[in-house]
Amino acid sequence: MSAIAQSQKFKELGNDAFLKNDYKSALQHYSSAIICDSKNSILFSNRARAYKQLLQYQEAYQDAQKAIELDNNNIKAHLISGQTLAQIGKNEKGIKNINKAIQDMTKALTLCAGQNKQVFEKDLNKYILRAKKLLYFKNIEIEQENINKEIQGLKAMLNQQSLNQKQASQIIQKAEECYQKSAKKAKNEVPDHLCCPITMNLFEDPVVTQYGFSYERQALLEHFKLNGDIDPIARKPINRNIPLISNLSLKKVVSEYLQNEPWAYEHYLDQNSIEKIEF
Repeated sequence: MSAIAQSQKFKELGNDAFLKNDYKSALQHYSSAIICDSKNSILFSNRARAYKQLLQYQEAYQDAQKAIELDNNNIKAHLISGQTLAQIGKNEKGIKNINKAIQDMTKALTLCAGQNKQVFEKDLNKYILRAKKLLYFKNIEIEQENINKEIQGLKAMLNQQSLNQKQASQIIQKAEECYQKSAKKAKNEVPDHLCCPITMNLFEDPVVTQYGFSYERQALLEHFKLNGDIDPIARKPINRNIPLISNLSLKKVVSEYLQNEPWAYEHYLDQNSIEKIEF
């Protein structure tokens, strides 16, 4: 049996183990496959996936980078690289890795169009939006630390006995401005008109019925299964021979909203903290 054939056999064993959630065995099989064929980009991206499932993010990132080095068009490798960098970035003070994560996953999204693999686009968009949400909260965390340092410095200045009343008043006013700046980071709820009236979540794939009401496509189809062909708001029969029309203008509005308010993505999952954002 040739080395390439042996590598393929180990790869298939690794795939079977991965599907069974036996990631340690999958890792071993992919490693054996790489020994037989170290120029195969897919083997490295597959092993990167196994490392990621085992929470070995540095190893996953290294394998993803090796896969990209071998084949810059490897969509999964760019995705895994981005996912692991985002995960690593959670526990770092800076935002360099999170920005790189967004770049890597955006590259994967671009490759989807070129390779006609739109099947990956939904997951890629999801992880890109999560990474932008993570970046938002990381920036708040950094800004909050800077504000706290500034407030502590102001408090130290107030303790100086040589300050006159005017100087003390100015320092107190500056401290109040810092607190107010911090308080402004608190966000309101997502606007109702951007949420599906069935799921109460932000629209991702909105469609409009013949009565002019918009719903999330999958949620509306589930509604039809449970309640029949009735418009949930109009409470009138829907002619299923008339295709549901994508509400592209509403989808664009939601996309623009998320560009300015990345915290709002998946707000219903209570992910308004860094640790709860999953990759």
